Formats: sequence, C-alpha cells, structure tokens
Amino acid sequence: MEFNLLPTFRGNGNTPFPRTRYVANERWDGSTWVSYPVKKGKSNYLINAESFDLMDYYRAERGNPTPVREQESFLQTWLYFGLICQFIGANAVDGGPPTSQSKGIIDRVYDLIALQDDSGPFVRLDEDGLNSLRDIGLSLLSKEPEARKAHLDRMIVCLSCTQAILEGLPRDFNYMVKYSIASLGELYTQTVNVGLEHLQLPKTFSRMWSGGLLDADAKASMMEHGWCPSDIARAEVKYSSIQALYMMRMLGKCLPPRDHSRCTDDACNIYQIDPGNYQQTHQDCSCHELVVRDADLTSVLSKDEKFPILKFKGDMHNLDYDIVESGAYIAISHVWADGLGNPNANSLHRCQLSRLQETVKAVVKKDSENVAESEEHPLIWLDTLCCPAQDGPGKRIAIEKIRLVYQRAKHVLVLDLGLMSYNSKSQDWLELLVRIFTSGWMRRLWTLQEGALAQSLYFQFADQAVSLQWLADQLLASVKKSMRHLAIFPDLSREFLSLSSFFLPSASTPAGDNPALNTLDYALNFRSVSVATDEPLCIGTLMSLDLHEILQIDPKEKRMQKVWELIAAKKGGIPAELIFLDNKRIDADGWRWAPKTLLQVEIGMQKRATRMVHWQGSQIGKIDARGLRVEYPGYRLTRAQHGDQRPPNPWPGIPRVPEMWLQFRDVATMRWYRITDSHLGVLSLSWTTDEQRRENNEAGLFPLQDLADTGKAVLVMNSNSKERINKSVLATIRTDEGAIRVKTERHVMVSLLSEEEGYIYDVIGSLALRLRGDELTDQHLKIYKDLEELSEGRNDTLAEQMAGNQAFQHSLKALSEQMKNMVREVVQSDERFHAAIKTYWGESFAEDLWVLIKDFFSHNIQGQELEKEQVWFID
Repeated sequence: MEFNLLPTFRGNGNTPFPRTRYVANERWDGSTWVSYPVKKGKSNYLINAESFDLMDYYRAERGNPTPVREQESFLQTWLYFGLICQFIGANAVDGGPPTSQSKGIIDRVYDLIALQDDSGPFVRLDEDGLNSLRDIGLSLLSKEPEARKAHLDRMIVCLSCTQAILEGLPRDFNYMVKYSIASLGELYTQTVNVGLEHLQLPKTFSRMWSGGLLDADAKASMMEHGWCPSDIARAEVKYSSIQALYMMRMLGKCLPPRDHSRCTDDACNIYQIDPGNYQQTHQDCSCHELVVRDADLTSVLSKDEKFPILKFKGDMHNLDYDIVESGAYIAISHVWADGLGNPNANSLHRCQLSRLQETVKAVVKKDSENVAESEEHPLIWLDTLCCPAQDGPGKRIAIEKIRLVYQRAKHVLVLDLGLMSYNSKSQDWLELLVRIFTSGWMRRLWTLQEGALAQSLYFQFADQAVSLQWLADQLLASVKKSMRHLAIFPDLSREFLSLSSFFLPSASTPAGDNPALNTLDYALNFRSVSVATDEPLCIGTLMSLDLHEILQIDPKEKRMQKVWELIAAKKGGIPAELIFLDNKRIDADGWRWAPKTLLQVEIGMQKRATRMVHWQGSQIGKIDARGLRVEYPGYRLTRAQHGDQRPPNPWPGIPRVPEMWLQFRDVATMRWYRITDSHLGVLSLSWTTDEQRRENNEAGLFPLQDLADTGKAVLVMNSNSKERINKSVLATIRTDEGAIRVKTERHVMVSLLSEEEGYIYDVIGSLALRLRGDELTDQHLKIYKDLEELSEGRNDTLAEQMAGNQAFQHSLKALSEQMKNMVREVVQSDERFHAAIKTYWGESFAEDLWVLIKDFFSHNIQGQELEKEQVWFID
C-alpha cells in the first residue's frame, strides 16, 4: 500500500503512513505463476499449465490449514512478488523453466522493493518504482498483438485467483500485507483493461479489491480524525477503489471541530437544523442585520422569468442593497447548518454580508480576463435574502424559479465550512477533489440541484475558490500518465456524473430528456434535508418536472404522490422492480407500492450499493386507481392439509422452534424453497452475544409463518429463474375483480434448496406424518382436550393446567422420545439422508434433528405457482 495516493492533511498530528512489513521467508523463483502452490505443497494438482484449480486450493487449505504467519509469508511471495514478476514478463510460461534472464530481473525487483532500515525489513513500491517496473515490462514483453493478448489472458487468470484468495483470508491475517497485494491487484486490473483497449478487445475484466479495507480499526481512526460515521458508511457505498478509500482513511477532517457522537451510519445530525432554534454565525462585532423587504422580492418575482438579484453598497457599518433584475451574477450554494441561513426572515448580519461580498469579488476577479472589468460591488443571489422566508405566493414562485436562478448564474460558489477550514494551495488537486466529494455540501439535498444546475461551479477554500472544471481537467490529464490515478478515476468520475448528468446532455441522456431514475437514486444516496416535504421539490427540479403542479398539492405530505405520477407520465411508467426496494412506503390507498422517500434507505440483506439495479429492469409498471400494475411470477402460500380430524399442529404443548426462515414446497415440482426474512437477517447480523439471540427467540415472533397461516399470503418474485436467490416480497391478497391486488407485508429472499437438502425435509415430513397418525398422538390430543374442558371457568389458565398435569407432561416426554428414536433409525438406515445431514448441518446435528419433526406442522407450507397471465396490482 506504500504506493497509494495520500493526502497532505492526515488527521491529528498528520497520521504517519504505516509500512508493509517484509514477512516472506523465501524469494520468488520465477516459476509459472499458477504452478507455485502445487510446487510448495499448498495444492494437489493443476487443471493445466495455464489454469489454476482454485477449488482444489480451498480443499487443501481446509484439510490442512496453513498457520496464519506462514500463510502471510507464502502469499507475500506468491501473490505480491510473483504477481509483479508475472506482470513484467519475468515468469516462466506454459509450465516451462524460468528464462535465463529471470534471476537477474527478479533480483532487480527485490532490490527495488524489498528494503531494510533500523526498524527491520519492509516493502516499498512508490510511483517511481511502478514506473521502473513498467519500463522493465515494456523491454521484456513482445510487441506482437497475439503475444500481448496471451500475456493479458494469463494476467486475468492470476488476478482472478488472487482476488478470490484474498476474499477468503482469516481475520487475523496481516492487514498491510493483504491490502498491499490488493492494491497491486487493483492497479494491474486497470492496466489489463487499458491493454485490452489498445488491442481493440472488449474491456470485460473487473474485480472488487477493497472489501473490508475500512475495518473496525480504520473506522475508529477516521472518527478520531474528524469523520462522521455516516460519511464513512457513505464512502463504503459510493467508492470501490482502494486508492479512493485508503486516501479517505488517511484524510484528516478535524476542522472545524465537530461532535459526531450523536451521529449514526445513516445520518449526520450536525447538518439537521431546527428552524425554531437556528443559530446564525456572526463575527464578534456590533453590526446589525440587513433586512431585505418581502415586498421588494415579490414585486420582481411576479414578473415572467425574473427574479431578484442583489447589489450591495456601502461598507460593513452602513451596508445597504439595490435589487436588480438582470446582469452577470454569482449564485451562492451553502450548507445552512454553517450559519448563513435564516428560516424566519430575509435578513443576515452585515458582517457576514461584507465578508461574502469580498469572497465573491475574488471569484469575479479570478475569472475576469480584464481585471478592470471586475466590479467593486458584484451581483449576488443568496437564497436567505432573495427567496421569501414566509410561506405564501412569493415563496412558491421563488421555488418554481430556483432552476432559472442556478442555470443562469455566471458561476455558482459553494460555501462549506469544512472546505473553508483548509488552504487549497497546501493540497494537491486530488486531495481537493476528495475533500469536495466527502464534504457536508455533498450530503445535503438542496445543494445537489444547485450544483447540478451550475454552468460553472467554484468551491471556496480558506485561501481561494477552486473551479470544479479545473479539477476535472486535472483528473482527465492524470489518468494518461499514472496507474494510481487510473485506478481512482471510475470512483471520482461517478461523482462528477452525479452532478452533471441531470442537466448536461450526454450520449445516454439526450438534450431535452430527463435522467434515468438510477442516476437520481445514486445522487440522492446519503443526502438529507431538514424539512421532509422539501424532497419532492428537489426531485421535481432534478427530474425537470412541473414544480407548479407539485407546489399546488396540499397538504405538503402528499407531494411525493404527485412526483411519482409526474415521473410516470414523463417516462411512460415506473420501473416495476421498485416494489422490491426495502423503502418506507406512502401510506395511502393505491400508493403503498411507492417509496415515501429516496433519502431514508432501509437497511436490507442486500447491500445499499445494489439499489440502482432495481431502477434498470425491463418491465415498466403502470399506475392506475388501484395501485401499480406489474406482472411477476409468484406463489400462493397455504398451510398443507392432511385430510384427518386432527388439528394443524397435533402436538400442543411442544414449544415451537424460533423462526429463522420459512420453508415451502412447490406442489407441482415437489421442490423445496426457503424464505428468509430481510428484517430478521439484518437483525441477526447485529447480534454480538448469545443473550441477544435468546431474547429474540423468547419473544416468540413468527411473522412469516403467521402470514402463511392467513390463507391470503402471496410470494411475489423478481425473476422467473428458480435456480438462484430471488429478492421477493411476501404480501397479502386483497379482493379485486379481474386481478390480484396485494399489499406488501415483508421483504424476503427466496432460494431453491438443493435436492439433497430438500430430501432432508422430505424425510422429516414423512416421519412427522407417521407420528401424526400414531396412537401416541391421539392419546396426547385426548389429554389436551380434557384439560381444555377443565380450564373453562377456572382461575388457572390452560398453560398452567398443562404445566402441572403429570399425564400431559409424560405424554410430551413420550412424543419427544419417539421423535428421537425415529431420527436415529432413519440416520442409521438411510445413507443418503445421513450424507445430506453431514453435508449441510454437520454430523453433530444428527442427534438433534427431532426438533425439526416437532415443529414440522407449524410451518408445513405449500406453494401453488401463479399463472403467468395473471395481472398483479401492488397496492
């Protein structure tokens, strides 16, 4: 990781850069890369001279695990030094011996990278070292296209194996050794794609190298250096490159000092303002507020395509303003929590405005070709003073014209206290860019549209304002000469696109069209707004919807319904897969399919970063009075019937097994499926003690089984493929003529069980049915019925009767023993059953399988597949 990009400001005391220790016990020998584990006894055989059997490597590790310290040594030699030598062409190929010059080249690699000082041996590969290795590779590798392609194909094999092995390393594996290898893999992945492009071949190779990079220690260090937990969570979702994430890990954000102790992974409380207790920033002076008269604003706003622009006059002590209706002006985009707003009136302290005027003058001067042309009193638009503060016609018109304001501004200047606390000239352009993209300004919803509308966007730092276009030019120029910048480019370019793609035409978004919903979702991810009803207004602006129609909706809480209606009208419908998004829904008839907000994302079993795929499905849902019309495969779920007079659960008194999932069997194919509750899955991942698990079990919650027992349960699946995991919804049917109308109850994952695991449940079911018809069951039910009759009109409950009755307790014990005997018998007699148990649950669980029998009738669910021509209405 020694060649990773680093910031100038690295936290309190400028956090030192950690070294990667040299832990290898032997040097790389120039072997064929894929054959090295076999040569060292870490794997049993190769597929062929150019292919590596990864599964054989895993099996060998499971059978004879390598101690962690030994594993660190082996993998540093193979996956680090061996990969470098593979990349530059120093390794043997096709299973042959190393070339005559390999040893000398490998010695040069070690001399360049493996170093030692008083603290011991370490690995260092900086930008100069990367360039030296590149030059060695260019001198060794053939320039013939076929030879180059063969070399790239071998690199793809090596990189694929390397990434897979790193993903499976134990937690106590040396962090720096692991991610030095991963960083190298990331650089080489990008370089391979450049090579494929030069050969005019598809750039189809990609791998994720940064998994787990921001571990608990990294996050603790970041929070110590001023990061908010939600900013760290956002970084993990928004950025996938090690170059970006490691730079953020080292980036200090201690200025200005802020207390993030009340913040969570989902939200930063620093930026949430309370209009009733808003605090304006104010210099230590005795100046008064400058008040802009509401009537002055409204008179201009009432004119077509006009809005008020301010021209200040006088010094700080007698500062006043004129309102003009045209001219080259700078629009201010600011974070209200920094103190430059006012939710109650169009007024600000004169000291703030005087300082703002000087800041804007510096931008005008910087931009002007002729300094003499820059005005002493530049024109400024600031929402706090130019948009009426009180609800009414003036404020509604001002909001409708927000788009015009930011589109027509010569420049939009961003004021963010976190950026203004650092000098730009002390940082390189990349650090400035990373600071901007991780700033508080990037976390607010209003600022998204302000930045997206801008023709020219400047960010104010402590010493000067920096143009975003200039930073973009630096990024584009750097990727042509630096492997490290090439690796970070995809992450940063996505952030640029999240600002520019709404209003600047591109190949994917022609002029006059509005952007795709997945673009909107990406841009809104981790943004927030203090007033929830402002979200529809911002989305309306970004999606070029009719703001007048949205603003006419009263009460304001119903504006999101109008947003979805307008989006559907503009796009010809709504992507149907949004019903599988685990979002808060609008609670109104016909709208319960619609997300109430795109800002507050529910944490489901799928990663937050995967949300975008649900906006890209081919099926378009249609809105009508009953809801959203979609067509998806699914099942009706009902409890299986057994054709006897016994109750559904024939063994009352036997405690139910805590619900972790729900099985059901397809009545046509007799294959078993498992439904996993998304909420419970996330909850279980948060448990850190057995006590938490016990508390959940003792609560006795069975939401999936309870829904299936209603007889109205429907499983809606997002794919016709039954062979893979499906994100689905478990819903309840509502009566409707000519269609099935359902209401989402739970978000779930559905997976097809293997034939062997399904066989386990087949056998358990047959044993349960056998015991169901046994006289032990009938005797038990008779005792239970007698206790029911005795408990009528008595003070003690039926539960107390069962607990105190010896005959009933004896019956329970007899049933349990019978279940255990049945399991022992089938384990001993059925080899297929015994083998399946060992494969899926382990030998030790065989003795406890009787618990599956006792609970079988609590969730003996069957699924009737829906006909494809049936129409669905998701309400």
